[in-house]
Amino acid sequence: MNFNIFSIIIIYILLFNPIFSQSGYPDFYINDYYPIKKWKIQEEGLSEDSNPNPEIPKLEIEPEKKSPKWFSINPGVVFGSKTLRVNGFGNEALITEGQAASTDWMFDVKSRNFQFSEYFGVHLLFHNSSFLLDHQFVTRPSAPSSGEEGGSGGETKQSREDLGTRVSGRYSMLVPIFYFGKDDTDAARLGFGVGPSNVKLVGNADFQDSSFALMSLLSDTSNKVAYLNRITSYQLLRGAIDLNGGDPVYNYLLMNLSTGQNLEYLGYYLAYKNLLKIDPLFLAFNGGKTGTYNAIEALALSSLARGNFNINKQLAFSFMALLESPKIFNLFRFRLTFGGPVFKESSYTFRLNTFQLALFVPIDF
Repeated sequence: MNFNIFSIIIIYILLFNPIFSQSGYPDFYINDYYPIKKWKIQEEGLSEDSNPNPEIPKLEIEPEKKSPKWFSINPGVVFGSKTLRVNGFGNEALITEGQAASTDWMFDVKSRNFQFSEYFGVHLLFHNSSFLLDHQFVTRPSAPSSGEEGGSGGETKQSREDLGTRVSGRYSMLVPIFYFGKDDTDAARLGFGVGPSNVKLVGNADFQDSSFALMSLLSDTSNKVAYLNRITSYQLLRGAIDLNGGDPVYNYLLMNLSTGQNLEYLGYYLAYKNLLKIDPLFLAFNGGKTGTYNAIEALALSSLARGNFNINKQLAFSFMALLESPKIFNLFRFRLTFGGPVFKESSYTFRLNTFQLALFVPIDF
């Protein structure tokens, strides 16, 4: 009786103990003894080359892209030059800064990158800047060198001079920049774009317009009203009066120059706007007429010899070409840009060209 119970226990252990396999042999025997292992492979329908325990492939984790998720702000400093070219009625004025280059602060806003492919994409750039231009490029005959007996007669040179002109203002532009480069701040980028801009500028320019001087010198000034009416007609013809916009006070006074004391009021208004400038020829011609023009009226006529601007242009065409460096020391970037607004107003064409080198710190959001 005891022997039978003992036999049952042994059989139970052999059949149901988890350390034994279905073949009746322990798993460690199968793994260590090749013939038994081969028998088990044949029993389960496997090949000797198959791997019952394949390796789990490793997941390749892509590195995190170093670009803004939504937008970035770019505070920094700008080193460069600005030049305003004004063309109209066969005349041209090239107004610039007093020095070859100036330094200013920068605060641009850039959208996230929209990548079309590995090396092409687009982003929106909001750029704004102010300017103060108080010199002009003037073309003058060049003096003959010491080794020459006489000049050729046709040689000229362009110099930066202070003619008493002054143009100040600000522009803001929103430009989609299509670029060649990766979606990463560690990559260089070359881009170009066009878009709208808002431009505000106030000032004057010396066009060296000999026709206005000739008109004044040949006019009969004995009749003050008739003379001022001719000046109004000439200013209207040359586009100095913007009937669709511009400065309404300046337009009204210039359109009614011969009425009442409007010439004197115009002189005070130009002085308030810091646009009252002296033209020696007109000051000598009109200031010498004692009893006809007082001092402020003579200065007002002198200032009218130049082109005066008070423009607030909306949605002007603008362009920008840029070259950006990779992020340096994981902190700042360099950007070289060329561009600016181009628009037509009051029969004049304005081109504000900027050439700038910026050092900025991108702050991503």
